[in-house]
Amino acid sequence: MQAPTHSARPRGRKPKKRDQVTEAMREHIRLGQKTADSLGDMLEKELAAGYGVGRETARKARDAVLSEISPEGPKRPQGGASSK
Repeated sequence: MQAPTHSARPRGRKPKKRDQVTEAMREHIRLGQKTADSLGDMLEKELAAGYGVGRETARKARDAVLSEISPEGPKRPQGGASSK
């Protein structure tokens, strides 16, 4: 009996959306398509729509990228009481 051959899929965890979005944001900053400030100023719903993910995923990815860049941590847009 012959041993089964390896599958084409690499071992390890599958890439998750947040990892993919984080990498895309890093790449946009690296290429000059976005700045850390512009990324920090974007609303969650704009990020989510722009990267094709949910608001929480977009926020977590942005926070991860901005925390790598700035030791103070991510900058969040200031919203009034009516902002949601």
